[in-house]
Amino acid sequence: MEKKLSYANCHLQLNDIARTERKKAVQAGIDYKKAVDDYNVMRKQWEDDMNLACLDFQEAEEERLQELQTILNSYLDIAKKLRDQIHAVSKQKNDYDWGGALNHMNSPSSILRWYALVCRQSQPRSTSTSLSSPRARAPASPRS
Repeated sequence: MEKKLSYANCHLQLNDIARTERKKAVQAGIDYKKAVDDYNVMRKQWEDDMNLACLDFQEAEEERLQELQTILNSYLDIAKKLRDQIHAVSKQKNDYDWGGALNHMNSPSSILRWYALVCRQSQPRSTSTSLSSPRARAPASPRS
């Protein structure tokens, strides 16, 4: 006995298939909506974590830059003081000609050597002899 396919029989089978497919589509929609909601929750949590990490990094960078700025400012202050001292020594050298003996000193190193010489000569000499002095260690040579 062969089954004969009738319109009603085919229609019932198609309705059953359509009903099953509709149930699957509804379930897929529910699953998709749940996945989207989970993704949005995870994304919000990730964004919050990234914001906190970026704020921590920004604070650390600001502290580092402030420290570098402090170091740079102190370096610039020292360089300005040194330039002012060199300028003062150069002006002082030009004010004292010392018989033209210092006219060849135009470089900063020459000026610094001259400044050291002037400072040594302008310091009062102590009357007591210290042990670190070369004269204290070496015996005095007799003058004849």
